[in-house]
Amino acid sequence: MRSTVLCLAALCGVTAAQSQLVQITVAARPHFDAGMEPGGLFVAYLSGPTGQQNLGVVDLTTHADQLIYTSTTNDLQQFQWHPAGTSLFFVEGQNIRSVARNGSSPLTIAANQPGSSLRIWCTILHPGNPSSDYVIGSRVDSGSTGVLFKAPANGQGQRVDLTTLPGVIDEVRVDSGNRFLLLRNTAGVPNAPIGYYWLDLQATIPQAIGNPIANNPQGGYWLDAGQNFVYSRLLSGLPQLFTMDLSGNETQLTAAAGLSLFHRRSFVAVGGSWIACELRSPDALGIAVGIMPLDGGGLVQIGRGQQLQFNPGRTASGLSIDQAGTTVAVGAASAPGADPQIYVGSLQREIVVHPRLQVGGTFHIEVTAAAGELAAVAAGLAFASVPFNLAGLQGSFWLDPVVGVATVLTGVGGGTGPIIASYSIPNVPALVGVQLLYQGVRLDQSFNGAFTNYGYYQVF
Repeated sequence: MRSTVLCLAALCGVTAAQSQLVQITVAARPHFDAGMEPGGLFVAYLSGPTGQQNLGVVDLTTHADQLIYTSTTNDLQQFQWHPAGTSLFFVEGQNIRSVARNGSSPLTIAANQPGSSLRIWCTILHPGNPSSDYVIGSRVDSGSTGVLFKAPANGQGQRVDLTTLPGVIDEVRVDSGNRFLLLRNTAGVPNAPIGYYWLDLQATIPQAIGNPIANNPQGGYWLDAGQNFVYSRLLSGLPQLFTMDLSGNETQLTAAAGLSLFHRRSFVAVGGSWIACELRSPDALGIAVGIMPLDGGGLVQIGRGQQLQFNPGRTASGLSIDQAGTTVAVGAASAPGADPQIYVGSLQREIVVHPRLQVGGTFHIEVTAAAGELAAVAAGLAFASVPFNLAGLQGSFWLDPVVGVATVLTGVGGGTGPIIASYSIPNVPALVGVQLLYQGVRLDQSFNGAFTNYGYYQVF
């Protein structure tokens, strides 16, 4: 083990330790449904005994934790950031309201809305004409009819119903082009198949995407400008990530039954660069964050061995990433019954392996190194039973060299972009299903550094 790591260390390194999820709030109150604002500077959350009393905001620079709105009816349901990060929209009972990030200027956007299960999902902006911006929401009317509607973001106008679907519209996502919506439609009963619909806001006629999906699909986020989306569903009893295009063609992104991993409740920031998901791994009793490039490939684990419980007691994951893909935030409890707090982790220096690995295809490994840093990435077949530590390097090396470890990338950072290595996969069917682990190390010119987080990829 030592010779393998010394070989890597002689070539490479990091000046920061393996990225973990770091607790940044300490207030003795629950922090549910953590939501990162698009600019990555603040995280909003719901609080109170049931998460329905207060809306709070944490400053990621100063860690200042402030309650910005308290409901007199104890009926806060949900919130969404304005894309500019200056204010938040939220549902309080049958009302849609907004409040500035600092708690000033609360405003009722749409009062006394009909139906039940009132929710808001996104804001559609009209550059140069902010008076035309509107909030997209959903509700359930009598006869179990799901209704999609829009309401002026400034509160100056009437709600307009856009379309209806039988059952419940329980998720709505806007694409990076601010035009196409992804609607998730369910019958509203446990374990019912889920239908996904594509809706052009210029036409407002929903189009079914493939057939309804069984096996407990969760999440559902656009990966691009309204052509492909990602979600999680069960496969052989384990949640795995899949993508689907508008024709209903499904592509599997993860398949880690051999590692006893699961991937559920995905998240993608609008215009972002990562797919995030809840991840259970072999060395953690709790839940970690898994991140994968939008086009598939390798999945890196953030929060190894921390034994966290994400957003306990809530249906949402409480997991989010900023648009630039630099920071992940999650509301998580450190023990059963403990108040969930806000945890954040850095994504800026993680290894990127992409796209989805297929026989006969090509994939790329990218590692970010500062100018003058030495960096290397190793690939292996198995985890070590005991991680290896080396004086002068932070973190641990988790690959087992007895089974076999190979150095697949080495280089020196130039300060202008990542170090990249490309590889072709032979067109050999026997390679399908092969799982490889990977981990990197970076060193500065004084040979101080750290091992990166580890990840895994599989050939399809």
